[in-house]
Amino acid sequence: MLEDLPRHAGYVIASYGITVIAIGALIGWIVLARRRQTRLLETLGHPVADGRPAIPRGGHD
Repeated sequence: MLEDLPRHAGYVIASYGITVIAIGALIGWIVLARRRQTRLLETLGHPVADGRPAIPRGGHD
């Protein structure tokens, strides 16, 4: 397969593969960090935010 491609095509394919792996690792790191922080908040007794913005109660001054 690679014999028919130009000489540098292997480097291009490898760099795309490394980039995909790196992005996947970063996404996995973010997911694990979020789980870790959620567990930490639960152990501290704080409610876990559900992602909705807080709505201020009462009127404006």
